[in-house]
Amino acid sequence: MTEPIDATAVFCQVRRMERIRTGRTLRKLASLSPHRTVGLQAAARYGRRPRRAKLVFGGSMRVTPPDTPSMWIARYGYFEPEVMALMQGTLAPGSTFVDVGAHLGFFSLWAACLCGGSGHVYAIEPTPRTAHVLKANLVGADAAVTTIEKAALDREGTVDFVDFGPRGAAFNGPAAAVGSGHRATRQTAEGTRLSVKCTTLDALLGNASRVDCIKIDAEGSEGAVLDGTVATIQRHRPHLILETGDFSQPGRTRAVLDRILNLGDYVALQANDDFRVVPHQLLDVYPYGNVLLSPTERVTRETVES
Repeated sequence: MTEPIDATAVFCQVRRMERIRTGRTLRKLASLSPHRTVGLQAAARYGRRPRRAKLVFGGSMRVTPPDTPSMWIARYGYFEPEVMALMQGTLAPGSTFVDVGAHLGFFSLWAACLCGGSGHVYAIEPTPRTAHVLKANLVGADAAVTTIEKAALDREGTVDFVDFGPRGAAFNGPAAAVGSGHRATRQTAEGTRLSVKCTTLDALLGNASRVDCIKIDAEGSEGAVLDGTVATIQRHRPHLILETGDFSQPGRTRAVLDRILNLGDYVALQANDDFRVVPHQLLDVYPYGNVLLSPTERVTRETVES
């Protein structure tokens, strides 16, 4: 794409599509989760072969059905609109975005559109076969892109990782965090163990002139990621988008959120049912979702809608 993206127009389209989608699926399949619903509806249509999917904000990317995000993107052209909304509220031309657990690159591509040619996107994905597709998808992105085939954790070295294969690639994570209660084990086989390189965001971003937003989708390792990001948070005061979900560890998400809020002058936000960014009420036990943690000095009318 050569023309600047109209992010507001794109997200208005997403809102319209979501109203149509949820109206239909909730009436027909109210008892199923969104991920499961998409899998049932799209499996027959798209099969299990890699394919290219058109994106709602322009361009296309390679997806790998029956991986859940791939099914969603292939059918609708977008994924997790609540995360898209949080990103839209925190990124602008020239911003720097860090995508921890970049998977196949959908959110990195959306960030590149929002940050533009003067922006920078760091896409971090440690699983080799997933990183291979990620790198191909990010060729020609609208912003400068750096792909890192390592896990972002709390130390330098290597870590035992679990690769759940094509069906569960979105759930790949450190073996220590992927136990019997992990959501991937309910949908996939046990997975293949491998050793991957790991590092810290502080090491990766030590020379960055700015860091505006970090999205962390680390499948239960968010605490370790944050342990390796303390200096970056203190220096750049970025927005943080964290995936939530306690699964078999009640209180895990709340403990991670409290750690960030205790750093001082951070507030918790979320996308509401209409994908507007609004204040978030902390919970003791968290279902699957996403929360935005923003430093108070970065919260503006454009970030939060009253």
